[in-house]
Amino acid sequence: MYILRRVSMVAIRAALNLQHGGVRDFYICSLSSRSISQKAALFPLAELIHSRFSTNTFPSWDRAQPMRVLGHNGEINTLQGNVNWMKAREGLLKCKELGLSKNEMRKLLPIVDASSFDSGAFDGVLKLLVQAGRSLPEAVMMMIPEAWKNDKNMDPDRKALYEYFSALMEPWDGPALISCKWLSIEF
Repeated sequence: MYILRRVSMVAIRAALNLQHGGVRDFYICSLSSRSISQKAALFPLAELIHSRFSTNTFPSWDRAQPMRVLGHNGEINTLQGNVNWMKAREGLLKCKELGLSKNEMRKLLPIVDASSFDSGAFDGVLKLLVQAGRSLPEAVMMMIPEAWKNDKNMDPDRKALYEYFSALMEPWDGPALISCKWLSIEF
């Protein structure tokens, strides 16, 4: 579903000359058979609500919370740097779990659209990491690590894990509250 959604969104936006987040855009909220992205029309046994509204952006479907994997309240202060690092690494992307050739991987690009807002960018990268075989907790720990470097009380194995993650990806920092859907994730 991840590949179908990414390829469809990139192709349809290109064919119709649509701008991500623009007044005219094409956006697939979800293709999941296990969860529904819908605005307050159902009465589920459990629900996650993001009630803060943005005062500095126009509401749009690509900003609907919770997103495909996460609900986010706050901001990612390092967003531009994170977007730039993801763009710089796109040529190196490969993943046997996705079963795609290098040429087919290019059809998923960009992983993070330059006009993405912080929650959308984070959600997109988180989805990619999980789809590529990382567990959801591992992917979140990689993207938003604890302040580990100077923590003398942290378990050495945990500190080593964060050091390893820091070699793979820069942290997505900022005052933020992140909650995630932890189920058999379909994208």
